[in-house]
Amino acid sequence: MGTLNLGTGARFIGSANGLTDAPTGTIIQSDFFTTETTTTASTTSFATLYTFNFTPRQTNSELVHHVWATTYLHNGSPSTSSSGQDCRVLRSGSAVWGVSWMNYLKHNSYTHDFYPNLDFQFVDTVQGSTSQIAYTFQARKYQGDSNKFATQYGANNGYSGGAMLGNRFVWRIDEYAV
Repeated sequence: MGTLNLGTGARFIGSANGLTDAPTGTIIQSDFFTTETTTTASTTSFATLYTFNFTPRQTNSELVHHVWATTYLHNGSPSTSSSGQDCRVLRSGSAVWGVSWMNYLKHNSYTHDFYPNLDFQFVDTVQGSTSQIAYTFQARKYQGDSNKFATQYGANNGYSGGAMLGNRFVWRIDEYAV
């Protein structure tokens, strides 16, 4: 264990597992999950598309989640219904973030394919333990309606006529001392 004295009584105490006495607002650790794998929300019930296991270093820290992904929504023929995204994040089986109608498209106004980025952030609080937390990203067909088209997450949208390069689903968690 090492100690870094910052003057005026402030200090960091750390080990191979990270900081244990960090001032409020200090990032204790950052971790991320990335993939180039495309998954499809093709069911009317929420289904798990991605899983991110995160182990906090403090029992009461704040976890700031940043999620970004390429997506594909089909909004054209033969469908006569609008499209959008229904997705949520669960912590060990309980919802901690969710949205319906994200990137909504009214079929009468826009009847073509749409490639919006999925981009959101939220804060979760560690629940009194430093045990691993299983976070899952779930999605379903828009409004849970079987007549709607499936939404693809991490979609290969291509660039300049070629294949997409790099990660298409990125989930980062920053753990902050409180």
